[in-house]
Amino acid sequence: MPTNEAVYRCYDPSGVANYYMRIKNNQSAYADIELWEGWDPVTHAGVGAFVAYNGASSSYLARIWYDLCIEIQLRNFRFSMLVPAHQNHYYVGRPDELFDETKNIVIMIVRSTSTSVNNNPMGTGIFANNTVNGVTRFLFDEDGNQRYLSLSQMICPETINGSFLLEKTRIRNATTFKAVGYIHDNMSCGVHIPGVFWNQIRYDSDGNAWKAIGNNSTSSYNSFIKMA
Repeated sequence: MPTNEAVYRCYDPSGVANYYMRIKNNQSAYADIELWEGWDPVTHAGVGAFVAYNGASSSYLARIWYDLCIEIQLRNFRFSMLVPAHQNHYYVGRPDELFDETKNIVIMIVRSTSTSVNNNPMGTGIFANNTVNGVTRFLFDEDGNQRYLSLSQMICPETINGSFLLEKTRIRNATTFKAVGYIHDNMSCGVHIPGVFWNQIRYDSDGNAWKAIGNNSTSSYNSFIKMA
């Protein structure tokens, strides 16, 4: 395997959070990412189901930009990653809460090589079978298929007392139209919120601090991540 590539295994003894993540790092500014059902250590190749690109075209690879400054939130079987300089917010792995916890459900919310570097994947968070949006896909959905997902979105999160309605984000299967589960402490807005842009801190009604992602442009949709 090339020196700029690595494979990471997510292993759950209970069998409901298992997948492999392949990273192809250009060692400069970004890494292409693939999720696989299995991995052959002899041939150094993925095995079984995979997601590696926007389904509109295999030319549009799943990609994470990491240059400049990054922030990572690690949880069991998943991670969230922020790149504030590009207003990018990513999520990869098993959702924090599922309506059926016995399912091995794994998702990817990242950019693709067809999207602008400043297009926020978590902020957009919509069904993306096209060449404009990022890669919002299941490695395994509730039926074990590689389908598209969309995120529930709080279009107007600010309240009249100045606090924000900041909450977990619901995941929906864009094919079956069924609610799958939730991502905790990460919120997709689906719109640009005037006056809210990257690295700003906003507080929910309980006084918890959340960091905003997205620039001060109507083309960059906002998202939030809860501070530790």
